[in-house]
Amino acid sequence: MVAHDVADMMTVMDGIKTAVVNGEISEDRIDESVERIKQLKSKYNLTDEAVEPVSVEELNNKLEQMLKEYME
Repeated sequence: MVAHDVADMMTVMDGIKTAVVNGEISEDRIDESVERIKQLKSKYNLTDEAVEPVSVEELNNKLEQMLKEYME
């Protein structure tokens, strides 16, 4: 689950809970998904640690400079 703010996270969690209560999704199915996600995170060495934001403008500027140098 990817969410960028608490309100979005709560909306998703409420939706999942409602789906379980209504029998649309089983708890076993959720457990399977969680296990698959944990395995992928382990495989790719991912953590829940916060990362520094990236400046897209700065990356684009560097790319443009590299392209200019390459074309010369």
